[in-house]
Amino acid sequence: MYNAYVGNADLPQGVNPFVPQPAPTPEPEKGNAWIWIVVLSILVVLLLGGLGFAIYKWKANQAGTANKRELTYNDDQSVPLANNASDDL
Repeated sequence: MYNAYVGNADLPQGVNPFVPQPAPTPEPEKGNAWIWIVVLSILVVLLLGGLGFAIYKWKANQAGTANKRELTYNDDQSVPLANNASDDL
């Protein structure tokens, strides 16, 4: 390995490695960007719609199973059935 210490030696100036380059000029667009915007917007709407439908079905299924879990306390049709134990007290 080479040591990094140079000491009192005078080194030549050298070439600047950080010469600024001219900024690249962007190529003119052909006008097809709107197609991507429309396609991605439709995709996002479909995904959000699917998510909303899945949540709706999930909640509807939860409500259906909650009704099945309710307890019945008597077989008399004239008295309303209690939904839980505290309603019967």
